[in-house]
Parts: sequence; C-alpha cells; structure tokens
Amino acid sequence: MKRLEVQHFGPIEQGTVEPGDLTIFVGPQASGKSIFLQLFKLLLDAGSVQDALKKYSFTWNGNPKAFLSLYFGEGMEVLFSEKTSITLNGKPKPLESLLKARSKPEKVFYIPAQRVLCVQGGWPRPFMDFSVGDPFVMRHFSEHLRRLMESGIGGEGGTIFPQEHRLSKSLRNALVRSIYYEGELALDQKSMRKRIVLKRGESLLPIMTWSTGQREFMPLLLGFYWLMPSSKISKKKELEWVVIEEPEMGLHPEAIQAFLLLVLEMMRRGYQILISTHSPMVLDLVWTLRNLKAANDPENHLFRLFQLKKTPRLREIFQCTLQKRTIKTYFFRREGTGGAVIKDISDLDPYSEREFEADWGGLTAFTSRSSEVLSEVFATNE
Repeated sequence: MKRLEVQHFGPIEQGTVEPGDLTIFVGPQASGKSIFLQLFKLLLDAGSVQDALKKYSFTWNGNPKAFLSLYFGEGMEVLFSEKTSITLNGKPKPLESLLKARSKPEKVFYIPAQRVLCVQGGWPRPFMDFSVGDPFVMRHFSEHLRRLMESGIGGEGGTIFPQEHRLSKSLRNALVRSIYYEGELALDQKSMRKRIVLKRGESLLPIMTWSTGQREFMPLLLGFYWLMPSSKISKKKELEWVVIEEPEMGLHPEAIQAFLLLVLEMMRRGYQILISTHSPMVLDLVWTLRNLKAANDPENHLFRLFQLKKTPRLREIFQCTLQKRTIKTYFFRREGTGGAVIKDISDLDPYSEREFEADWGGLTAFTSRSSEVLSEVFATNE
C-alpha cells in the first residue's frame, strides 16, 4: 500500500495519502478521518471483512448499498456516489470490485475511537452483541478482545496487567505510573460471572468505579496485547498495519506519553501505524523525531524527552525509530462550503506560509493566539 487517492467520498472532496511507517491524521470533527481509515481497512481486507460478516450470518445479496451499511454503519451507504473515485496504487477500485475480493489473511488491525463501548460490565462484547447498524470495525475489535480474554490471558493468578512476560519492564512501569498507579488489572475469580476488575490490595473495583482514563485505556491495552504476543514471536504474522483512532481520549498527558512509547515499540516490531488524533502531544513527538535525526546521539535526547532511565530495550526502540522510519502527517481541511481536502503537512513547518501547516492542522492555533494576546497585553502595560 503506497498511495491512496479519493475523490467525492462522503465528506472528503479529494485527497491523496502516501502512508509511512507512522502516519498521523489531524482535522476537526466530521472532516472524514474515521471513514477514510475505515476505507483503508476495507481496501486491504475486503475479502476477510466479507468472510467475517458471512460467518455471523449477515447477508447483503450482492447489494452494494446494503454492504456499505453493514460495514460503515447504518445510514452510511451514502458515502459512495456516482462521483466517487478511489484509486489504490494507481489502480481504480470501484465498489463492485471490493465485493468480489477473494479471501485473504487480515492485514489491518483496527482500534476504533468508540472502543470503551466494546466492554460491557467488565467483559468484551461478542460480535453479535452489537446492533446490526453498528460499524464493522467496532464489533470486529470487540470480538478480538473477547477471544483474547477467553484464551486465559490472566493465567492461574488472574493478573492481566502488569505481567512480566508482556511488554518490557520500562513500558510496563510507564503505564503503571501514568494510568494504573497502585493497582492492577485482574480477573474477578470470585463472582459467578467473568469480569475484569481493578485490584487494589484486597479490593476488587468494578469498571464503572474506575477513572475515565483507566476505562478508556483498558481496551487499548488489550489491543496491544493482541498485537504483541508474549512469545518470542514479535508480531502477528499476517498483520502489517495498525489503525488507532483518538488514542488520547480520557488520558492525562503523562498517559499519552506512555501510549507513544508503545507506538514506537510496535514500529520496532515491524507494524506500520496510522493514528487519528486531536492531541498536539502526538505531533510534538513527530516534530521532535524529524529534528532529532540530524542531532548527535539522538537516542539520549529521547531519553530526556520521555524522562526515562536508559535501558538496552528502550535504546533499541529509539534507534529503530530514528534510523529507518518514515513519518507522515495529513490534515483534513474543510474548504468553504465544500467537503474536506486532505493536505500533506508532514514538514510541520512553524514558519510555513500555509497557515494550516504552521499551526499543525489547528492543534496549536489557540496556543499561538494566546501567546500573541498576552504579548500585546504585556507590551501595552510596559
């Protein structure tokens, strides 16, 4: 997957994306980021998507509109029109061709923004527990989590996180400090129904008593467990891409920092990552990485940035990120009364003549204006 071009697709007027090892999407709500990412998965996994739907007895009888409703969600069949044009690596991809796609192993693992809805009563919901109009990526993600939990991930002791054989110690400690301080995720083995609880001492806290960030991050963490096996195998064999929508939801900046470390670890393991975000912290990291490549001993600067003690594994992660990884950033910009246009702002040049690039797709615009207003106030007072 080297180049994806879309025209007149839902709220997207037109745009071209050439993804890197890490690709960031920014833009206001309802500008098309989520449906673009869902389209990305559909193009690469059309055969496996249809296999999954058929497995659970869904049918569309060759009707493209019905299939779109099953995949994107109820009412979303209007995304495609007579003007819609989709080109993948220079080859047109009409909707009818996707419905004829052959079965292939899944290449894209999708973590949706609504992931907290996948966990009900402390346990992942099965595929068929959702309504028929819910997006495929949400029910598919939830089913992955359910299968992971049913595999006995907690072991005999019931501890889900932290586990010594999952994630390196530095990454585990970062998550403990920022999200699950003085607690651990565990299986409640005393009640009559399986559920994930937050264990503090002898207390077992049900999910609705957790902080918002703890609830939001738990399905994200289980997704990372799925992607990063505890065995010597570093990644899922067939999976190549990981899509993560709005990872910052409910998280304190320190927790977002821990999440970013996990992203770099997944890149080290060979995954290519696509992230949609409204957090300037994500672009802060991208900006830093772009500029550190020319620095002497850049790994040490990353240890300072993340405020971490030096370990061989972290140095390996940082070296891999700095030496051979390409990072791209795209802004979904609304233009006038038309739809959104996708702009490449990968340079993140704060002095760019393109205002939307200088303020990083609007993520730093308010901060810049605040600084300007205060500078005028101080100058006037003097």
